[in-house]
Amino acid sequence: MRIKGSAYAVSDAERRRQGGAEYLLIREPDNEVDPSAVAVYGMKGVRVGYVSTARAASLSPLLAQLDADAFKVSGAGATASSIVLWVDVPRVDALRRFVRDVTK
Repeated sequence: MRIKGSAYAVSDAERRRQGGAEYLLIREPDNEVDPSAVAVYGMKGVRVGYVSTARAASLSPLLAQLDADAFKVSGAGATASSIVLWVDVPRVDALRRFVRDVTK
């Protein structure tokens, strides 16, 4: 999925530096706008945007059950023809099964 809000989080040049093949998903339960927010960070520690609101609403409770500070996922960075950043977010049903298996 496309990383949302990257134009507000980082400049075009910063997107090229921060984007890559891996990202960190970090829940933001104290986010004033959306307590289900899931931020996307580049591996250099800079927030590059967010998972969509709809997807975050499904993911955030499941990620909370895993009790980790961050979750490494793959994605794609900027290219010569595009500055759009992409993140591979787990499918909710697959994540639900994973959470069930590891929290038994």
